[in-house]
Amino acid sequence: MDFIIIALAFLAVIIVLKIMKSAFKFVLTILILAFVAYYLDLQGFIDIGPFLDALGI
Repeated sequence: MDFIIIALAFLAVIIVLKIMKSAFKFVLTILILAFVAYYLDLQGFIDIGPFLDALGI
């Protein structure tokens, strides 16, 4: 019975680490896209002002 509990705990740790890895990739992707949008706004290609106003920022 102890072996089953240890195996389930190990499996839970692996699942949590995979979710954290996916979340990290998601956050990193969002940050990169935000930086690209900000850079394009600085260069004058796009205007993110109305979008930020709509978000209340």
